[in-house]
This record gives sequence, structure tokens and C-alpha cells, in this order.
Amino acid sequence: MTKGIHNQIEDIYHEDHDTAVVETMDGKKFYVLSHHLNRVWRSSFIKNSFKTKNGDLITVNTDDVARVYAFTLEDETLATLIAQTKNSIDSKTFQEYYVRECGEKKEVLDKGDKSCSSFVVQLYKVHDLLEGVKLIEVLTVHKLLRALKEHEKWKSVKNLEEEPLPGDLVFYGEGTFSNGTLRKHVGIYVGNGKVVSNDGDAKVPREHDWHNYKDRPVSAIFRHKDLS
Repeated sequence: MTKGIHNQIEDIYHEDHDTAVVETMDGKKFYVLSHHLNRVWRSSFIKNSFKTKNGDLITVNTDDVARVYAFTLEDETLATLIAQTKNSIDSKTFQEYYVRECGEKKEVLDKGDKSCSSFVVQLYKVHDLLEGVKLIEVLTVHKLLRALKEHEKWKSVKNLEEEPLPGDLVFYGEGTFSNGTLRKHVGIYVGNGKVVSNDGDAKVPREHDWHNYKDRPVSAIFRHKDLS
């Protein structure tokens, strides 16, 4: 690896970027936490292997590394999605969704009480990131998880300890709501260690630390291939 690559790694780390992209001569890209890359480049990386953000151990000949650069929200779709997600905080926009059952109009989100899944689905469908998925079919987190597992463009992230990428869907374990029901939770990772999700108590989107939601740990992370 050239001195230039070494300097690129150090610059990314010192400029406080969350994620680095390692690009090889043949155009392949690997996403790595910048602090991890900076810490191990003298050992693991020089030995041609490092961990990606998915937790996979990748072997790369250091002579084949073309460049290392900071991951930024340059993609218009991703940048717009993140902006819309952040701008939704404290908004009542996603509290209600109406369907027609037996000829009558029915509101199915209980005025925001059941909105965490519909919140993320409505935002992602604006950008055609949930092709073929109907909102009415994924109103619960359980159904959304099943739909993502069956979707060809979504994949689960193996390592739940590594910080997600912006645009990832982060799922949390079950919690007990005021009515006694057990529910899972989902939100959108927006960067800088934060997730925006529809808060079940406030009934509007709120920002919180990505590691947990009201003491409920991360249970799954899903990533769309066009956002990574």
C-alpha cells in the first residue's frame, strides 16, 4: 500500500467521518468504520484483510487498493431520504392511514399508536425502495421483517455491533405498550449514531441513539443494495 493510501486513511479518521470506502482497482467497494480502519491498518489491513461494516472478513491485496475515501451522502436518493426523515421529527404527518373495509373508510394506525412500520414504509416507497410491497400488507414490524427477508434488494446485516450505514432500517426487540401488547420497533438510521423512528408514546417521529430504543436492543439491521 502506498503512502498516499496511508494518508487518506489518517485524513478520514482525523476529519471525524463515520465510514470509509475502500475501493479496489477493479472497482469493488467495501464500507468500513473509519476508526476501525485507522486502528488496524498497521496490522490487519497490511496483512490484506479487514472487516467490512457487515462484519464480513474481506481479503484484499493491498497493491490492488486504488483509493480510500470518506463515505458521504452524495447520492441524491439517499440524501433526500435522510433529509425527509430528519424533517419528519415531531410531525403528525404519519399518524393516520385510511383504507376501505366492507365499503367503509377505516383508520388503521390508531392515530399514530401503530405507526413505526408505516412511517418507514411510506418514506421508502416514495423513492421506490420497497418495490412490490403494499403498505397495508406491512403495518406491523413482524410483517415488514418478513417482507424484507423475501425482497431481492434488501439484505440483513450480519454484525449487529457495527454502526449502521445511513438509510439502514434498524429493528429492536419487543416491548410492552400501555395497552399491554408486545411489539417490536423499527426506525431509520440517519447517521452520527442516531435513528429516527415513530415513538409509540409520543405518536410522532423522534430521534434516539441507534444502540437501543427504550432499553430494547437491536434485533436486526436491513440494508437496501441501492443505498450502499
